[in-house]
Amino acid sequence: MIWRAILLLAGAWLVPSGAIAAKPDFGGANPPVRVQMTEEGPVFATRQGRTLYSWARDDGTPGKSQCTDEHFTTNRIMAFVFPLPVAAKRRSCAEKWLPLIADKGARTGGAWSLITRDDGKRQWAYAGHPLYSSTKDQRPGDVNGNMERNADQAWRPALAPAGLPAGLKLVRRVEGLAIATADNRLLFRAKAGQGAALPLTPFAAPAVAQSRGDWTVTDSGTGQAQYAFRRDPLFLAPEGISDDAVLQSGEWQLALFKDATPAPPHIRTVMTLVGQAYAAPSGKLLYAFNCNYGPEDLACDDPGDAAVYYSTICGSGEECARQWQPLLADKGARPVGEWTVKDVAYPLFTDATDVTYPAGTPRVKAWAYKGRPVYTFADEEPGEMLGHGMWSLAGFGFYAVQVPGNHETGR
Repeated sequence: MIWRAILLLAGAWLVPSGAIAAKPDFGGANPPVRVQMTEEGPVFATRQGRTLYSWARDDGTPGKSQCTDEHFTTNRIMAFVFPLPVAAKRRSCAEKWLPLIADKGARTGGAWSLITRDDGKRQWAYAGHPLYSSTKDQRPGDVNGNMERNADQAWRPALAPAGLPAGLKLVRRVEGLAIATADNRLLFRAKAGQGAALPLTPFAAPAVAQSRGDWTVTDSGTGQAQYAFRRDPLFLAPEGISDDAVLQSGEWQLALFKDATPAPPHIRTVMTLVGQAYAAPSGKLLYAFNCNYGPEDLACDDPGDAAVYYSTICGSGEECARQWQPLLADKGARPVGEWTVKDVAYPLFTDATDVTYPAGTPRVKAWAYKGRPVYTFADEEPGEMLGHGMWSLAGFGFYAVQVPGNHETGR
């Protein structure tokens, strides 16, 4: 999964690492939300802790939601119209993406506003974007709704202000959420007890900057103001030295807003042609099924979706079960970060013309990443990558589960 630079607006409050933030200033509005810390950073969430999202398609129709209760039965691709499989059981966009509905006493203010949906209900919007929660998210802190491979149709978590000084953002890396400049220059702090054979440039603070929360202003030693985060002075790589070279020197470490939560200890990390990816204890790569289809480009990999999305790739239910084997969880296994344990139908379906997870299908306890069960591919050996991109012409299929943030920052 390609890393995403997460631009978080500078705000007046700060979120301690791993903590749930205090309620920010809503400008007089009373949306039914809270701020929740996630692996993506602080996000706005429902009062129950479900992450809120906006949809790229709504950007083209300000004040109107494109995610409706309409149940489509066909899909148009260019000049061709195709029937949707098992259309009678297909859920609508608003059934998979629950609009954040306002009650009668709703008050707007600041960046918070209301739009009127087609059914007459009022829906909350933040910074002009209508807000929804995903049925894929089951626990506070889940951000499982943003794994679509088609960025043009992306569902984006509603990022809450993180209290960063102006011009800074968070970038997700293997190590966690790293603090970076707007042009992707990473910030560093010195390792305890290390010398400075590779000198870096102090990250200057404006003359009017003031200490606030985890951010303080210190003297760089030259009379110039310098930012410090959680008491550690911050530095930039000088021109001509790459961020990777700084890390490889062993003298510096990333300035992290939040450490990454590690995967379960038995899940391995291996290097592949697409970067670091997760593997089973056997060394076999782990894969997840990713599927979006229909006029709304809805996820079609949820329990109860049409089985044909799988059968076009691997055949019958029995053959799919032979090829794609869920990574079983030990008794007593507990969720860790973005990894959870789910009841997974095995086989996923029995009738390719019906839906997945039919009643009566055996279930197994298996690991899932960001809400999606993970599988090994039976026809490959450890170190091989034969199952990656095994997909249909419509783009849905199995993809290696990549370690988030394992790509370059572009510098």
